[in-house]
This record gives sequence, structure tokens and C-alpha cells, in this order.
Amino acid sequence: MGDALQSLLQQDYVGEVEVIVSDDASTDGSEELLERALAAYTGPWSCRLIRQASRSGSKSAHLNRLRGMVTGDLVATFDADDESLTSRLRLLADVFAGDESVKAVYSGFDVMDEAGSRVRIAAYRARELAQQQAQAQQQGGDGGRRQQRGGGGG
Repeated sequence: MGDALQSLLQQDYVGEVEVIVSDDASTDGSEELLERALAAYTGPWSCRLIRQASRSGSKSAHLNRLRGMVTGDLVATFDADDESLTSRLRLLADVFAGDESVKAVYSGFDVMDEAGSRVRIAAYRARELAQQQAQAQQQGGDGGRRQQRGGGGG
């Protein structure tokens, strides 16, 4: 979890960011680790820890509850076992800045082993797929939809 939080706090995005860290009633000492990490953070972003007395149920219910606390325009989620490249937030925000019709953006991910080595690419690349779909539509094809359905594994 510490690595996940550090990868979030070390993002190279320049702009206003509100970091909401949620402890979903953990019993493994996570809350204390999060408190120490956030207390030590000296960066420019606003950070707060939300503690839950009991598990909120499904991940969707938990995220929806947290989404109601967000004051900004963009929302990005990180799980306790996620680590992101330092450019993740900047690249995702750039997509929104370039086109007001964009309502949602996702990023691909790689599965890593304990040593930090890539085990497999677990998601297709969105930009490549969009280009393939556009080319196929121009040629009267299926737009790469078969590839999209099968693109999640490795």
C-alpha cells in the first residue's frame, strides 16, 4: 500500500489535486500507515484520510460514496496494490483538456511480479484500438470490435 500511495503522490501533473485516501475498515494496520504517509507528505496537493467504521460493501458502493466527497472536476482511482507511472494523471488530464466531449478516460495496465518486472500486458492500448476502429470503419470493416472484446488478457 505504501508504494501505491507514493506513486500517486509523486505524479508529475501540475495543477490542483485533491487526494482522498480511504480506509475501508481495515484491520491490518493500514490506517496507521496511511496516517504516517499523509502526515509526511509536503507536496502541493490537498490530502485527507477518510476512515470507515465498517466495510461499505461492494467496491462500486464504496467508490460512489467517495465520489460524492470529491470537489474537483476529474476523478482518478488508485487501489492499494496499484502503482502508476509518474505521468499517469497528466496524460489522462490531457485527454480531457483536448476535447470537451470526452466524459471518461481509462488507462491500460501491466501485471507486475513482486520484483517489479512486467509479467504480462493486461489491457489493450486504447489509442491503437481507436485508430484501428477508425481505419476499419473507413474500409467498411467491423471497427476492430472483435479485438476489443478479446483485448483484456495476455
